Amino acid sequence: MHTYTDSCPVCAQDYEAWIVNGIEDLVQLGEERPNYLLGEIRKHGAVAATRSIVGKTHPSEGFIRLLMNGYKDRTLEACVLDNGLPCPLFDFDLQQTAKLRLGR
Repeated sequence: MHTYTDSCPVCAQDYEAWIVNGIEDLVQLGEERPNYLLGEIRKHGAVAATRSIVGKTHPSEGFIRLLMNGYKDRTLEACVLDNGLPCPLFDFDLQQTAKLRLGR
């Protein structure tokens, strides 16, 4: 088990691949392509994009849309908590924000 760090490139790469694949799955299910999120991933990487978007004061439009369409478990907030990686890529505060939004 790794400790919280920004220096675990393997876990960051695995997370990014997992997020991008998840986005493509949602698009195949008829969800709107999240162009803002994809742009942030291209610019900063998936970990930094997730930290930035989930770390905002208010939930993103994408979170609200996925929640309303029954995809609560496919939100970035859910990804913060349930990514299955050995490296905790997200700090306690971000995890708490995600839990609060998801009602956990």
